[in-house]
Amino acid sequence: MIEFTPIPVGFELERFGGASIDLHEWMRLRKYALEFMVGKGVNATSFTVLHTEAGFADLASHTQVKWLADHFELLCVAADEKHRHFLDIQYDGVIHRIPFEALLPDKICATLFRIGVAVDRTFGAYEAMSMYLQAAVAALPVEDARQVLGWKDSNTLHWCGAAHSPPVLRAHLEMSPEDYLAELNRLILPMPSLQFVLCAAAASTLLAYLTITEKLPADCFGVSLVGTSSTGKTTALKLAASLYSSPDDENVFTAFYGTANALHSMLGKHHGVPIAYDESTIHNAISISKAIPHKDCAT
Repeated sequence: MIEFTPIPVGFELERFGGASIDLHEWMRLRKYALEFMVGKGVNATSFTVLHTEAGFADLASHTQVKWLADHFELLCVAADEKHRHFLDIQYDGVIHRIPFEALLPDKICATLFRIGVAVDRTFGAYEAMSMYLQAAVAALPVEDARQVLGWKDSNTLHWCGAAHSPPVLRAHLEMSPEDYLAELNRLILPMPSLQFVLCAAAASTLLAYLTITEKLPADCFGVSLVGTSSTGKTTALKLAASLYSSPDDENVFTAFYGTANALHSMLGKHHGVPIAYDESTIHNAISISKAIPHKDCAT
């Protein structure tokens, strides 16, 4: 049985080094390894690739293990809304999403070197490493990553309210309305910014009601958040949009690039449903808040 999780071992592997093992240990490890042939004819080289807690290794002989690449974890395969597939790995506590094509032999070294993972380039070892990862992506389960919602707080990543979950949204999880509201409350209670955006979105419907009953001159408004990247702006806006429609519905959630006149025209068509603008700008790079009347709210 092939195991793509790291195998515990009693040795350490230095870069470009190796370790000695006995025949009993070799036989134990061999059943978790995959064998690949790199090259042709007299130049062909055999690699028996094993993923260990000490790093990726080649079971070169019955008594010797050689280093192939630094250790990283294989998390899952993710597919986005365009059915593009990625391999999620974790190295040194950081999660990286790697496109499948970046795992090909002619790209694997640059792909891993870029994130700090060293790979042996001698005798076609990197090609064997590429073949191993291609075998892994064929065997790992595919996760739904059509939506990725999260934020960063005090240098800690939070996904769906937890710091330890994989960075994929369980978009098709079914639950009762009571369970949904309980989970939503758990998510927003520690996040005043989410509470504010939800209240702002709900207030747009009240504004439409007052327009009808009190003849107010406006019946909806837009919601746009600005600030440092990866702090939860998109998460908050999608949550606000979900009060009225799917967060993927461009009628209520859009990245707006246009003119001030186009913005006013869109606002006039919504009648009580707020438009959530993500990373909004107009064509001359002036802030959206300068294009329409607005209210700044400190957080």
